[in-house]
Amino acid sequence: MFSFRKPKKTLLGVDISSSSVKVLEISQEGSEYNLEAYGIEPTPPDSVVENTITDPEAVGSAIERAVLRSGSTSTEAACAIAGSKAITKKITLSSEVPEQDLEGQVQLEMVQHIPHPIEDISIDFHIENNPTDSGTPYEITVVATKSENVDSCVVALERAGLTPKVVDVELFALENAISLTSLLYREDKLSQVIGVVDIGSSSTKLSVLENGSISYNREQNFGGKQLLNEIQRSYGLSYEEAKAGLAESSLEPGYEEKTIAPFVESAAQEVERAIQLFYSSSNASRLEHISLTGGCAAVEGIVASISAKTDTPVDIINPFDKISLAERVDQVKLKQESTMLLTALGLSARGLVF
Repeated sequence: MFSFRKPKKTLLGVDISSSSVKVLEISQEGSEYNLEAYGIEPTPPDSVVENTITDPEAVGSAIERAVLRSGSTSTEAACAIAGSKAITKKITLSSEVPEQDLEGQVQLEMVQHIPHPIEDISIDFHIENNPTDSGTPYEITVVATKSENVDSCVVALERAGLTPKVVDVELFALENAISLTSLLYREDKLSQVIGVVDIGSSSTKLSVLENGSISYNREQNFGGKQLLNEIQRSYGLSYEEAKAGLAESSLEPGYEEKTIAPFVESAAQEVERAIQLFYSSSNASRLEHISLTGGCAAVEGIVASISAKTDTPVDIINPFDKISLAERVDQVKLKQESTMLLTALGLSARGLVF
């Protein structure tokens, strides 16, 4: 079930995190793309811990509710495991190896990189080139993860009444979404060195794309929960009340200076720190652009603050401005929630050609 292979049908992308489940369905007709449906549902407490699904049944129920909320009738789904749960390696094999023997050779090559018994591991690979003669080796991207990570995703999807077709890795789903976004905007950003910063509920992830592929990834424990916890503490609210108050801008006057501004400053410092760590790594290139995504990307002032801290142009990724919307999609709500949907978009787009 752990698969790079592209299915022919459009898929329901299912993005599972510690804070919420996002489902999204996108379709294609020629060069036009249409957002058919999407839905977001909170993840039950402690059902996803440190990027691991600990309660597949509870997560499956949340997926089922998100699908109902979306109105989608799609039953074939793609989900993803966190990049921290997978080992990704690029290897070369002689083109003299018969194609039917490649899988066995890949497993033999990966045994030295995997600190677990091979029978407990799910492995898949993608041939990046097409050797034309015996002198050109296969260039292969291999991904391996513990089978239990794949199994928990499969159980959650099946509990929701869905048929699992692809278990991807978040980083590859992100690559897919960025490629589609670049195509939609007819931009040449993929030729640049881009930093994609995902500021989520409990973590902030920096991914660096060079020539359209992720070359660096780092995750830090900082996210929107810190802001919501501060709002709770400052105004004596429950977590849900703090979340609603922030979304609706209905908190007491002056909350921006009291809670938002310090959070924005902290977020900019975290991003600056992550980028400095990237620059200290071997053969690091200078970032030419930073794109934000994640639930906190739309917090007022965060774009300007990160741009000032990093001395780099910053924008928010929003492919949905260039995608047609089905009638059942609430445009106002989508505008508020679009920054949360990039991974789900990349997963659903696995069924498309672009």
